[in-house]
Amino acid sequence: MRIFITGANGFLGSSLARCLLDAGHNVSGSVRASPSKVVSVVGVDEIGVVELGRPFDKDLFRQKDVVIHCAHDFSPNSVLQNVDGTRAIYEAAKDAGVVRQAFLSSYSARRDSPVAYGRIKYQLETFFLAAGQVVIRPGLVIGNGGLFGRNMRRILTSPVTPLPDGGRDRVAIIGILDFLAATRLIIESGRPGAYNLFCNELVTLRELTESLNRHAEHLSIYISIPCAWSVFFLNAMQRLGIRFPVDVNNLKALKNTQPRIYSSDLKRLLGSETSMDAALSLAVSLFKTEDA
Repeated sequence: MRIFITGANGFLGSSLARCLLDAGHNVSGSVRASPSKVVSVVGVDEIGVVELGRPFDKDLFRQKDVVIHCAHDFSPNSVLQNVDGTRAIYEAAKDAGVVRQAFLSSYSARRDSPVAYGRIKYQLETFFLAAGQVVIRPGLVIGNGGLFGRNMRRILTSPVTPLPDGGRDRVAIIGILDFLAATRLIIESGRPGAYNLFCNELVTLRELTESLNRHAEHLSIYISIPCAWSVFFLNAMQRLGIRFPVDVNNLKALKNTQPRIYSSDLKRLLGSETSMDAALSLAVSLFKTEDA
């Protein structure tokens, strides 16, 4: 298949590009800025520049079979850029003859999300599902990049780990290899609908953090912070330039996702799921290799 990936320079977009290339598909994509560095990273021959909310070359989507929407603008006040920009790309691809499109959403996508990211993802989920397209809704992807990768670096380079409410809140996780394998199957199947990709058993934030430190042989002091104090504490630390594994938006999203409203499709798609320990072991080994 001829597959186009927006946000091809992001952690998930570039990983997905490599996966689909290895599976024999023709892959092209778009980035927000100069594509020169991205070509050497993901190995694709055709990279265009598409910035959400700005004019772009609609011919990029001609003679493509599938468009996978991975691009997201994380800048402040970017709701319109993300929602209208992604819809504009969808319409341009549709006008160019692309029949199948897939939107990369998130486990935190909810109508009542207290953070813009979750609300944006929910709005776009609704749009793509109404259009008879695919929505891919992963949990926290454990790998050497993206949100987990950034937080892994903070945890493994700090002697102290603060845990809101002792880290008892539960997190939906998925190993990067499972995410790639399941997403490839979804794209190749051509079946529309929403797919929830995460391990069936959710883990606590404390379990995840302790396991990460154990695999990395990193010693850390855990500090339990009552949730009522956490927002104040995290805001104060951010003003001082001190980064922690959970920021204010992460905390709000984590609290909002504690009522579990999705059922996992991972085992149905793959037949099994990678354990947290196996996924963490891979992420840590890549982190140490990169850091060496």
